[in-house]
This record gives sequence, structure tokens and C-alpha cells, in this order.
Amino acid sequence: MERDETSQFESALSELLDLFATNPSGTLLNETHAFLQRYPGNSEGYFLLGLVSYHAGRLGDAEEMFRKAHDIDPEIVEYSTALSCLHSQAGRLNDALYFAKLGAVGASREDLRDQLPLALRNFIDAVQKAGFHHHYVNASIVFHHRQYARALGECELELKIHPDYLPAKVLMGRILLKLGDYGRALTYLLSARDQDGGTGEDVSLLLAEAAWRLGYFEQADQFLTLALERDNPSLDGHARAVLMRAAMEGDAARTNEGVRAFEDRFLGGFEPYFPVSPSRDRKIRVGFLSDKCYSNLDGRALLALVSRMDQKIFESYVYMQNANKDSTTQKLINAAQWCQPVYDVDDKTLSKIMNRDGIDVLFDMCGFDEGGRLALVAHRPASLNFSWPAPPLGGLQPAIDWVVTDGATHAEQARVVPAGRGLFRLKAPLFAIQPIGGFGDPAPAPSLEKGHLTLGMRLDLRDLTPAYLETLRELMDKLPGARLRLHIGQYVSDVLLARLNEVFEPLGVLERIDLHSPDEKERMGGFLDQVDLYLASRMEAPDTVLEALWMGAPCLLFDDGRSSIVSKSRVVLESAGLGRWICRSGEDLVNQALEEVKEPARLEAHRKNLRALVMASPLMNVDAFVMDFQVQLANMFFRTFEPGKEE
Repeated sequence: MERDETSQFESALSELLDLFATNPSGTLLNETHAFLQRYPGNSEGYFLLGLVSYHAGRLGDAEEMFRKAHDIDPEIVEYSTALSCLHSQAGRLNDALYFAKLGAVGASREDLRDQLPLALRNFIDAVQKAGFHHHYVNASIVFHHRQYARALGECELELKIHPDYLPAKVLMGRILLKLGDYGRALTYLLSARDQDGGTGEDVSLLLAEAAWRLGYFEQADQFLTLALERDNPSLDGHARAVLMRAAMEGDAARTNEGVRAFEDRFLGGFEPYFPVSPSRDRKIRVGFLSDKCYSNLDGRALLALVSRMDQKIFESYVYMQNANKDSTTQKLINAAQWCQPVYDVDDKTLSKIMNRDGIDVLFDMCGFDEGGRLALVAHRPASLNFSWPAPPLGGLQPAIDWVVTDGATHAEQARVVPAGRGLFRLKAPLFAIQPIGGFGDPAPAPSLEKGHLTLGMRLDLRDLTPAYLETLRELMDKLPGARLRLHIGQYVSDVLLARLNEVFEPLGVLERIDLHSPDEKERMGGFLDQVDLYLASRMEAPDTVLEALWMGAPCLLFDDGRSSIVSKSRVVLESAGLGRWICRSGEDLVNQALEEVKEPARLEAHRKNLRALVMASPLMNVDAFVMDFQVQLANMFFRTFEPGKEE
């Protein structure tokens, strides 16, 4: 840094350290994040952000930040000491000893040492206390890497030893939400709220999510209000609240109003961190920012695109927001020009990386999702910024220039996308994927053997509104011999069972419901072996709809089109030529269901033909999708930025 810049940096660091000396460290997230954005690439910001995470109980994040600081300035003792103590608390003594040795020969920074809590100051003390909360530390770290089953086991062990340890209760709630055990999550989070007074933003947001997923909409809204009434709510917390309210309200006008208020408060008037200009060498450098670079529909769609783009025209760069990796991740790494995790990189540094890579076009695949980078996108890191493929509220983000649509989503996006943002309409589907593997052949229609129809659903209490429940009651009344096979997930709690009684008993169909919880012996798609007709809700994952078709079960999607969250499940049905199965009203759903099940031979024909229909559809014509995508993108880019034309 130049002398003036160095002086400004030292002054800003001194001011921030003074704040740390007079305020609880866990409350300084926004101040520390702002410092890191202003001075990217300096180790002190990462170190202090690690302390904020440590005091907030996010030990996985703390480890990542301390390690980042250590990578930048490996000679500073405080970074090595913090890492050695953290590894000691987790019981990883080999790693702890390694960092302790580094710390023994480094240079100490007294101003930073004063910020270290006692638990992170002394390796010997940490070793002597290695068993204190090491299960919690391990749980935090594996949770950060999406290893939720392992995190659950570690957290359960921690709470057996220390049943009143508040950070472990909160983490247990987070883990159980990820695993779908919403009843137990609510129990742990309520206990945490009662223990600390319920004033924490994170606890309130987690309670809101648990209540929402159990269908307690009024209580969820109250928890959201409590979280947002804080004097200094975080950007990420507010974004989570906006997304939950959008899904609960199902009202595009109210959602747009909430997003505008969010933008004005957090994202308004941002300028690019660095000047951006389009390439002039007839190469288009395309960046993909995604939190789903693993085996799911978005990840497979991204892989299909990146692996087939014309390298004479395009260079592809993938910026991964997910910490976990699998075979799809590795294939993306192999296919892209550059593919690395960036979830621990601050916005300004990531923008600098994109600027260094010469990114001309950025596709944001996260939107308001948990792994999103709203502030980064608001700073316009590329010449053209796109939203694809329909991430949550993606079309409402500030600084998005174009929203990618197709025949299934264009009308919906045209309704919700604000004026001034373009719609980039594909002739092909919004995405295409390779045929999915691992599934056996479809089983015969179960009604042929059982003598009665079986309707199938995955329990999602977020969508069981009074209107939808009335539709379900009417359908069951018109199919007097039918049963409802309800997939309730792997984790069943007393809270969930009580909620099922509350919801279904008034309908008079409780005795006609068969609960299904998968076991290890069940084959892939086995739930659908016993389902004649699958009922998909508005929040249904597109992977689930595709799985139903793949196993030969006709799938009716209820989507009234009022929400600002555009369903990717629509794309699966429309591109497979099954748009008639998208039901826009309860009456439409009942009539379509009765039509599909009136002849047993028709159900058996679906069993034999649906998979072949999907395989032959545009949904799996990857070459046509990639050709349409890249031709339209190249034409738009070169029309917008003519080579040699002065800006």
C-alpha cells in the first residue's frame, strides 16, 4: 500500500480494535465486514471476522477465517495460536500441535493478542481443557461442510455431557432444520430462546423457519418481526426474512414491496468495486456464481452447460458457494476454465478475482437463497449480470440486467420482474440435464394389485394452506376407495405427529393416510413404487417432480401463479410435454386427477412410457439447450459491445 493508504488502513484498524475493546465481539459483524470490504487482502480483517464468528458460536466459520488470515500472514503468532487452540478443543491434537509449533517461532502482535479470548490464547491450557466442548466444535466444523448426519451425532454427544450449553442447542436446531426434523428443531430452539431471552436475531430466524415448515404461519411471522426489530439487523438475516415472507404470502405485490424496502436499506446505490469493461478479443468470459455445485438439478444443469460451451468463443469460470463436494463438483472443476470455492472470500476480494478473470457476463444462480451473495451482485461485478435458472426472487435483485426465462417461466417472470430489467427468453427449456442414473425400472401400477388407488405426497406443511387442504378433501371424497401415501421423511417427532393430527383430522381422511418413512433397504424411487398419482406442491423441488416421472407416476403440480418465487418444477413438466399437469386452481387439480385415474390401463401405460417420454424430451436434449443458450448469449453480447467500439 502507498503511504497514505497505509495510514488510512492503520487508522481504520485502530478504530475497529477500539470497538472490540468496548463492545461484545459477537455484535460487531457489520463493522468487521465493512472493514474487510474496504481493505480486502489484509489478514487483520479475516482474523477479527473469525473472532466475531467464534463469539457467535460459529466455530466452523471461525476456523475458516483464522486459516485465511494465517494463509496471508503465516508469521503472526496470534493466528497460529487461535488455530492451535481451536483444533485442541476439537480433539485434533496433531493439527493443534502443528499450529502451536508455527506460533512458537512467529512474531507476536500485541494489539491482536489483546482481542483473543482466554480459550484461544494458550495452547497448553487448551490441551488441558481439550474435552470441554470438543463435540460442539466438531459439530460446527462438519456442519459447515454440510455433513449434517455427522454434525447431529457430535451435537447429541455434546448435549449429553453439557445439556444446558446454549450454542449447542442453537446448533442442534440448525442441524435438525437441515435434516428435515422440524418438530425437534422447534423444541431445541424454543429451549434456547427461553434460556437467553430470545433476543438473538439468529435464534428468532431459526424459530421462524421451524414454525413456517410446520405450517404455523402466524407464529413464523411473529418470529420474523422479532428478528427484524433489532437495531442493527444483518443483511443475510434480513434477506432470509424477505425470502420466508415471500413464500408464506404468495403475493407478488407485497413481496416486491418488501424487496424494495430491503434494497433501500441494505443495497441501494452501490457502485462497482472495480471498473468493468467487456472483452475486445472476441472471447466471452462467463462466470457462474452458485451454491449448488454438487449432485442436484441445478448442479447437473450447470455441468451440462459448462462442459459443452464452445471454447473458441467462451471461457467459463465457476465460483462455488458450497463447501461440500461430490462427483459433480469434480466434473465441474475438470470442465471449467477455473472452478474454486469462494464461500469464505469477502465481496470486494471476490469482485477483484472476477475482475482479474475478466468476467464479461455473470450468472447468479443463488438469488436470495442461503448461499447467496446479494451485496456482491449489487456491486455489478460484470458488464452484464444475469439471473439463471430462476433462483429464489432472482429477478428482483438489484443490478440484475437480464432474467433468463423459457416457455414455462416467461409469463410468470414477466409478471414479477420490475421494469427496466430484461427477459432473456430461451427457445429451449430453462435448463437441460443428462439422463439420471441409479434408478431401477418402474414397478407396475400399484392399483392393479391392490384394487384401490394410491395418491402420493411428500409432506410439506408450508404448502398446506386451508384452500389446498379443502382441495385435497374434495379429491379424496370423489375417490372414496383411494388412500393417501404420505412421505414424512426420515425423522419423525411427537411434534410432527401432533401437527399431522391437527391438519388432517378435520378433513375426515386421517384413517385413509399411510405414513411412509424411508429406510436403508429402500431402492431409489421406492416410495413411488406404491403411488398411482403423485401430487406436487408449489414448493416441490424439481428433482422430486423429475423422479416421479422417471418412476412412471403421473405428477400433478399445484401452482396458482401468485407467488414471486417462480417454480422450476414447471420447467420439468412443460419441457416434457406435460404442461396439462400444471394445475392453476383447486378445481383444475381435482378434475385433472379424476381424468388421469379413471382408467387403470392409462395408469399402467404411464408406468411404461413416462421415462421414455422424458428421455426423448427437450429436458434431456442437452446439445440443443447449450446451442440455444450460447448462440443467444453471444448474439446479445456482440450486439451490446461491438468489438472496437468506444464506450
